[in-house]
Amino acid sequence: MKNKLFLLATAIMLGTIISHAQEKNMWIGGSATVWSSKAKGSDAAFSYKIAPEFGYALTKKFSIGTSVGFMQAEAGNDRIKDFGGIEEVNSLGECNGFFIAPFVRYTFLDGNVGFLYVDGGIGYGRLKRKSNDQKYNLFYAGFGPGFGIKISKSCSVVGQLGQLGYTQLKVGDYKSTDFGLDLDWDQFEVGFIFRF
Repeated sequence: MKNKLFLLATAIMLGTIISHAQEKNMWIGGSATVWSSKAKGSDAAFSYKIAPEFGYALTKKFSIGTSVGFMQAEAGNDRIKDFGGIEEVNSLGECNGFFIAPFVRYTFLDGNVGFLYVDGGIGYGRLKRKSNDQKYNLFYAGFGPGFGIKISKSCSVVGQLGQLGYTQLKVGDYKSTDFGLDLDWDQFEVGFIFRF
C-alpha cells in the first residue's frame, strides 16, 4: 500500500512539474559585470560580479525569484560600489564577497516585443577585505524598475535601472545606512532570462 501511495504521489509531482514547464512558468538568467579601472601613475584594477537568477511565475503579472551573486574587486577599482550600491564600500580596497537577494516581480505592459517590471525585495551580502580579513555585512530592501525585450518566446534581454531603497553596511560596531532614490547610469544592469 505504501509503495502505491509513493508511486501515486511521485506521478502527481512529475505531472505538475511537466505541466508547469510546458507553460514556461520558470526562468533562469542573470547578469555579469567585468570592469577595469586605471588611474594615472597606478596599476590597473580589475573587478567582476556574477549574479545568476532563478524565478517562478505565480501568475502572468506576479513572479517570485532570487539572485545569488559573487564579486571580487581589486584595490583602487571604484566599480566595487555595484555591490549593494553603498558608497562606503569604495574605500575597502581589494575584497571579495557574495550576496543573496530574493524578490517579488510585478510585470506590466507585457506585449509581443517586450515588457516592463518592478522588482521589490531584500538582500544580504558579505564582503571580506583581503588585506586584514575584516568582514562586512550588507543588508538591502527596496524596489527597482526594469524592462525586458523578447528575443523569442523563451528568451528575453532584461535591464534594470537604479533603485528606491534602504541599504545598511555593518562592520564590528560601525554601522552606515543609506536611503534614497538612485536612477543614475552607474546602477544600470543588463542581463538575460530563459523561460522553461
